[in-house]
Parts: sequence; C-alpha cells; structure tokens
Amino acid sequence: MMSIADEIKQLDELRAEGVISQEDFDKAKASVLGGVLPPPKPVGKVKASLHESYWTFTVLALLLPMVGVIVGIVFMTKSARLDRKLGEHTLAISFLFMILWWVFSGIVVGMVS
Repeated sequence: MMSIADEIKQLDELRAEGVISQEDFDKAKASVLGGVLPPPKPVGKVKASLHESYWTFTVLALLLPMVGVIVGIVFMTKSARLDRKLGEHTLAISFLFMILWWVFSGIVVGMVS
C-alpha cells in the first residue's frame, strides 16, 4: 500500500506531465487526504497555449527566430508533455518567421537592385 505522501507525489507527477489537470489534481489530493481516491480523468489534447511561457516564447520566436529554434529544441527534449508541445510550437513559429524574413529580405533587395 502506498503512503499518502507517495500518492500525492504520483498525482503531482501526472499533473506536471499534463496527464491530469490542476483541478483534477486538487480533487484527487483532497480525496487522498480524506482517505478516498477517485481515479483522475486524463486531460484531452495538450495545448501549447496552456504553458505559462507561451507568449514569451512566441514573441521570442517572432523577433529572434534562431534563438526560438534553439529554445524549441531544448523544450522538445523535456519529459513533460506540455513542455514538448511548447517546444513544437516555438519551432514552428521560428521556422515560419525565418522563411518570412528571407522572403521579405529578398523582396527588399530585389527592389533596391
């Protein structure tokens, strides 16, 4: 039988990985402390926009696409699903804006020539 601390730690790991929501974690933790543990409901699709650094990384990827690529790759190696999703988002935005910068630069250089 698991101790209460072990059960709460396991729930916290599930929450950190994005398997259960914060709300489900809070309910399950309250149940553990009260003695009855209902099964947590898995979270559906993980969205990068749920990450606390979403807007910071999006703006970073827009303004400095190469830095966004590096940060995106780093976050793709994290174990939490939400972090990996943010890494995918940052990479996609970085690549998109790198292409747009190159196209825009080519148009400007073509106009000047």
